[in-house]
Amino acid sequence: MENSTIIMPTSQPSVMLTDYLLSISLIYFGYLILKRKEEKYFKKYFVMAFFALALASFVGGTYHGLVDSLPELVAQVLWKITLLVIGTTNFSLAMGYTGFSLTRIKIPHIVIITKLVIYSTICLFTDNFDIVLFDTGPVFFYIVFLQYRNYKNNRLRSLKWELTALILGIITMIVYLTKFGLHEYFTSDDIGHIILIGMVYALYKSIIQILAE
Repeated sequence: MENSTIIMPTSQPSVMLTDYLLSISLIYFGYLILKRKEEKYFKKYFVMAFFALALASFVGGTYHGLVDSLPELVAQVLWKITLLVIGTTNFSLAMGYTGFSLTRIKIPHIVIITKLVIYSTICLFTDNFDIVLFDTGPVFFYIVFLQYRNYKNNRLRSLKWELTALILGIITMIVYLTKFGLHEYFTSDDIGHIILIGMVYALYKSIIQILAE
């Protein structure tokens, strides 16, 4: 009797691949931040942000790759996890940069926590990825605002990296919202993931510089 192997067909193989590449890059940079010797309380938020987004990228990539082969309930759960964990990423970044900030003008922690609760609640009632874009945008503008104030008052060196991350984030949002793609197997999702890897690197460079301050 011949052995047979069951192979689950992939729905969006390129999206799954680029999502996995993004996840690997996040794990790598998150590990580099984790092993640094600086013992600052806000460091844990940065590590959490990188590992949370790595999880979201992996689960999201699995969803995109196998959605047509999975039971509907399983697919829905994977997508909800993706959306919710991205919210945790934005929360962690906001908490980390707020904890580091040397300026008195910053958002209280209770506001950041409330934002996460509201976002998570909305995610329970929608599957639209646009909610992620509208949750992420304000966080990055807030980060740049904080770091600009820090740069202006204390001459910090990391502002160029926050600005780079913001610019790449805006480009990613434009790509997603316009559905810009180069090919049916290299869609806006693929392009967005590649740009996000560059954004992740910029955030990593920002974080290691402020940890060294």
